[in-house]
Amino acid sequence: MFFFDKKYLFLFAILMVAKATLAGICASVSSGVWGNQNTWNCDGQPAVPKAGDAIVINQGHVVVVNSLVDYYESLSADNLPMGIVIKGILQFRLGRGGATNMSRLRLPENSFLKVEDTGDILFINDGGTAWDEKLYQDIYIGKLSSYHMGLFGDIQGPALIGDDLAILPVELVDFDVASNQQISDIHWATASEWNFSHFELERSSNGVDFIKIAKILSKGADGGGDNYAYSDFNSESGSVYYRLKIINQDGSFSYSKVISIANSFKNEGLVTFPNPAPNGQFSIYFSEAVNKEVDVYIFDAMGREVLAETIVFGKSTFPISFSRELEAGFYTIRVRLDGHTFTKQMIFN
Repeated sequence: MFFFDKKYLFLFAILMVAKATLAGICASVSSGVWGNQNTWNCDGQPAVPKAGDAIVINQGHVVVVNSLVDYYESLSADNLPMGIVIKGILQFRLGRGGATNMSRLRLPENSFLKVEDTGDILFINDGGTAWDEKLYQDIYIGKLSSYHMGLFGDIQGPALIGDDLAILPVELVDFDVASNQQISDIHWATASEWNFSHFELERSSNGVDFIKIAKILSKGADGGGDNYAYSDFNSESGSVYYRLKIINQDGSFSYSKVISIANSFKNEGLVTFPNPAPNGQFSIYFSEAVNKEVDVYIFDAMGREVLAETIVFGKSTFPISFSRELEAGFYTIRVRLDGHTFTKQMIFN
């Protein structure tokens, strides 16, 4: 999904409560052309929307822009900002001859268009133009910025176009987690990515306090989507929560929904000591592992494997040491024996 910048919600609230002398509320009453007053009900009257109005295109209605609709100069002395909520379809249509060779909506500075889940902005060409029609189907907010159909194409909700004509930044269509023994496999997918930098995957044991566990760079080209996956080797027993921090190229960010998984790990009989472990030197006590081969894995806080070793326990305690110095921090010790996996969290200092 697309995510909202609070300034646009605040702007829309201002528009909705503005005095009638400055702004009105216009809602579509049927499908029709933007410039036809019978398409709209503005403060109880059939009228064409004016600059400063809060506008709603209702679900099931198609409102067509088939000429230049200019609120920036020709219709607005004060250039009052406008908020447009699209629950139905806003259609930009080109055709044969005359004014239909231009389909442009030009709004004052600080205006915005919010496309709901049920809404779309569509660009349609009926043919017949002698020049590149795509450059004449667009949305302007202010003097310079524009959303060109030829560059970006149709817009499916939910979406938000603001005064900088930036669509924020990712449409997230899937985000889930599954347990794989003691590993949490997280998958997510995007339908589109615009001006997007990277994800930060965060984990929590209580659903409130989250820590960053991974950074995943964007794989989708502008406008395209992609599939992503991450395996959390440091997942804990009990309820574990995950969310995505979605970071735009300009540093702005938003969060996904929170997902969770209830893990049930078998840890009885496994003890690691001392904890915290100085310089990463510690011992494993494992009551079930006498005279048996045990697979021991150690992962850092980012899920990177720093040790993988098969050990034959001749006795129940086995010392672990490293030939290289490890950074201080959180580590996960994972032991596998007879088809079962045992996990402990440790701090190395």
